[in-house]
Amino acid sequence: MLKLSKTMYGVDMKVIYLIILVLLTVACNDDKPMRSSLSDASGGCSGETMASSETGPLFKISGETVTRKDLPAELANLVYRNEFEAYSKNQNIFKEYALRVYLAKKQDKLEDMDNPPKLMDLLDIPEPSDKEMKALFEQSRSRLPKEVTFESMKSQISGYLKSQKVAEIFQEEVKKMEADGAYQSLIAGPVAPKMEISTDGFPTTGNKDSKIKVIEIADYTCGHCQHAHPEVKEILKKYKDKISFTQINYSLRPNGQSGMYVKGGFCAHKQGEEKFWSYHDKAFAKNSEPHDHSAPGHSHGPNADEVVAVAQSAGLKAEEFKKCLQSPEAQEFMMNTNATLSAQGITGTPAFIINNQKVEGGVQTLEAEIKKLL
Repeated sequence: MLKLSKTMYGVDMKVIYLIILVLLTVACNDDKPMRSSLSDASGGCSGETMASSETGPLFKISGETVTRKDLPAELANLVYRNEFEAYSKNQNIFKEYALRVYLAKKQDKLEDMDNPPKLMDLLDIPEPSDKEMKALFEQSRSRLPKEVTFESMKSQISGYLKSQKVAEIFQEEVKKMEADGAYQSLIAGPVAPKMEISTDGFPTTGNKDSKIKVIEIADYTCGHCQHAHPEVKEILKKYKDKISFTQINYSLRPNGQSGMYVKGGFCAHKQGEEKFWSYHDKAFAKNSEPHDHSAPGHSHGPNADEVVAVAQSAGLKAEEFKKCLQSPEAQEFMMNTNATLSAQGITGTPAFIINNQKVEGGVQTLEAEIKKLL
């Protein structure tokens, strides 16, 4: 995501307020940090740096040398995430500069390698339409002060939408630059630490005997998970005979509707694997529906009736499901799962793990990582 400032396209703090409100309607706590520059990070060439080596020394305590392998899993993952975030930011800086040089050469505008033209002078950025701007304003209207009008926010909304277009076009142009073979990263990224996550008791599909073990960790109420779900289904359909795929649900808000849906997944699984996968799809479909947060009767708290209705639409036995949903067993399973994942450094969703190593970049890089192992 493009980071906005007070001076970029004339955007002031009003639009920051607006953006936050808009994003709150769809976003959740994502394990991948929000990018502060123009593009998402991509992996570099294969290899391992000393900083991410399991056996490289980190520090000494009372004469004892401590390596990454000696760290508790939660701390090892925290160190890795810090390293990956720094690596990603640096990659973004390199790509932004490289793209400026690449486009300037193609457009015969490069006069000085030390000062290539700015991206805004090299990219064709369309102006946002009134329809786009009004749609964004209407999406946020219920959360804005009553005195705020579309006309008063129009220039700020335009700046925000234009910045989004810059980010999208930037990513497209980077892909073209890489496809042309003009850009190649020469710095190895940090290697994710191994995780110890047992899949016993969780729904698994695909080729259960495969050596490629894929785990998705998701929350049905998480906007990022909802957006990723169709892509995950396509990947699973494509590689169902080549990978083992396990679904583990992590509740971001155990005391809210998030927890209710995760407990529902546990109860659906108790009625059979096929029933779970049916519930899984229906739960994502229900949570992907537009919600009017200002509507009378709308509640952010747990709503068992909604989850039971989803289970019924998935063909589950309603009374059996309802009894399970309110049981201490379902609550204990959810809390134990959360504790286990948190201890391994999982703090948000969606997260993807292949053969006990976390995949960075989310669903966008999942298929590429699977292909490497085939």
